Amino acid sequence: MKPRQWQQECFESFNAWLNERQGDEVFSLEACPGSGKSFMAAWMSDQVINNDQDELSVDHILAVVPWRSIQGDANDGMLAAFAARGLDVRDRFFVAARRQVRQPCPHGVDATVTLYHEVCNQEAVDTLDMWRRGGWRFALVLDEIHHANELNGTWGEYIEQIKRMASITVVMSGTYFRADKAPIKFLKYVDLGRGPVPDTDYSYPLKAGVRDQVVRDASCRYIDAEVELYNRKTDKRYTVLASQITNQSDLAAAKKQALHPASECVRKMIEQSHADLMRLRGRFTDAAYLFTARPGRDHQQEDSHVHKLANKIHEITNIRPVVVTHKDRDPISKIASFRNGSAPYLVAVNMISEGCDIPRIRGIVFCRYTESEMLFRQIVGRAQRILPEDIGSVYAAAQVYVPKFPLMYSFGQNLMGEVEQGQLARVCEVCGEWPCACPCGICNQKPCVCDNERPAPDPDVIGLADSAIWDGGGIDGNDVAERYIDFATDVTSKTLHLLYANVVQVADMARQLEARMQRVAYSQEPSIDRRLAAKKKGSRIMRQIAARLYNNDHRKAWGKEFMSRHQCTWREAAASWPVERLEREAQYLTDRLVEVFKNGK
Repeated sequence: MKPRQWQQECFESFNAWLNERQGDEVFSLEACPGSGKSFMAAWMSDQVINNDQDELSVDHILAVVPWRSIQGDANDGMLAAFAARGLDVRDRFFVAARRQVRQPCPHGVDATVTLYHEVCNQEAVDTLDMWRRGGWRFALVLDEIHHANELNGTWGEYIEQIKRMASITVVMSGTYFRADKAPIKFLKYVDLGRGPVPDTDYSYPLKAGVRDQVVRDASCRYIDAEVELYNRKTDKRYTVLASQITNQSDLAAAKKQALHPASECVRKMIEQSHADLMRLRGRFTDAAYLFTARPGRDHQQEDSHVHKLANKIHEITNIRPVVVTHKDRDPISKIASFRNGSAPYLVAVNMISEGCDIPRIRGIVFCRYTESEMLFRQIVGRAQRILPEDIGSVYAAAQVYVPKFPLMYSFGQNLMGEVEQGQLARVCEVCGEWPCACPCGICNQKPCVCDNERPAPDPDVIGLADSAIWDGGGIDGNDVAERYIDFATDVTSKTLHLLYANVVQVADMARQLEARMQRVAYSQEPSIDRRLAAKKKGSRIMRQIAARLYNNDHRKAWGKEFMSRHQCTWREAAASWPVERLEREAQYLTDRLVEVFKNGK
């Protein structure tokens, strides 16, 4: 396998670090999910085990990973990557069924790829110490090191002891942050004015992976949910949108309702994702989506959630999804079978997260809530594994369906911000442009007319940025209303050129076109996008207030709720107020609507 450019740069940095390191320094590598860390670990291990310098020579590589999905087997994962480098590798630290300190030293074996829970115990530490005192030297490779923290972390304590005995230590992760903000073992931190952040020896972030087309682009679609809550003070029940919940005490009830398999929110996500996937499979016949279910208090309850969600998917789509749970006798084989098959849907909780490589998964449906941005990105990363046929051709971005709770919405916006930075920095290595202006290597035409490429642009479709339609990008739920989505769905279903396009991005392009037209018409200032967003938000909220309090009398609602306070109309305010004031007023109206909900109106 030919190294990617970032892998070549990382390897050169690693070699420089090997020659310059002092004492017990650690080489830290951060690379976005899907970029090829397993290959990198195997390449660095091969360099160390075959080094002819006495001060760098080791007898063995001990690679530690958190899950069997990352460990893999002879055909996939870390084990396959090590074997591909010609290294003799085994998959267990303890060769016997029980943990025995008095086991033979692994002479003649280049590497061991094992799990944290197999070496994070006193027997493993004593065994390594016994071998070391006999003159045996080893290098330590720790993948997904964020699992070992410095505060009350059992894994972290044992890994600290193992690290002291290692001659060389390499740590890797795709997400160097934790939801509990606990410091991660062996990482150096620097404060750049906004709190401590990891100081890595080599970093390859998501925006770089998107720029280089090492990982797929991503596009988020947010699905809001109306939930019923109870106000103890007024002894009344009221309804509110999940996106408007700011009270932590209301969140538990909202999550339970919105993410129940029988809820309207889950039904919408299943229907929308199914329609998008069926359209996508017209182009990529084996494309699949991953549904991630909410976890339970124990494995029994967790498996119940998974099967209920799978039954709902079957009920709506008439397709029986593949289900992977902790109770499966051989989940690794089941995942491998899905990887090599063509089933459209996979349902799981955390079995498909870090390190699980199934490139035909092109979309994620979050039927669960998470407060961990690290977990959010790890799960999204399952849909960003790029295939060889994707590189250099037009391909659909990874589609991510997110319930619009404020925290998860912020996770999606952060992710989309990095994706958009990568898209803006992207250029073709040959022609130096994006979209690429190079002719097709098969038909020698631009645009390509091969059967495996999309049809030529329809001249009747105007105002839509071609590259964005196919590459995806950040979508703001406040800006892309359902009317745009419905319009885009209708257009794409009737237009050959857009048949397999990203529906949400088409909708956003339509929204942007409308904004540009209004900018020309009203000569508004450059902050048009923020101004329009605030204007639309206020109008949308006022419609709901009018329906709840004024029997759909919009004129009366505006007069009582806005004009009596400001002596001007909303249109006049939108045209003359500073953007910040307009945004504050839109938020005030939102809070007013929440108050209306709480009073049971």
